[in-house]
Amino acid sequence: MDGIPKRFFDRAAVERLFADGWQLQHLEEVRVLRYDEPKVAWEAVIRPAPFTPSSAAGS
Repeated sequence: MDGIPKRFFDRAAVERLFADGWQLQHLEEVRVLRYDEPKVAWEAVIRPAPFTPSSAAGS
């Protein structure tokens, strides 16, 4: 848009993005006002997944 790359995500894409190594605590689609225009954004609370010996096996 106007020479600036944009990325758009649906709920499933956001969930996939944080599927490995993260715990998604909260995910909500919110409406915000940016640059005098209404926008839709994802609001998320995400924490690192707890360390377990099996999670280190892939490293």
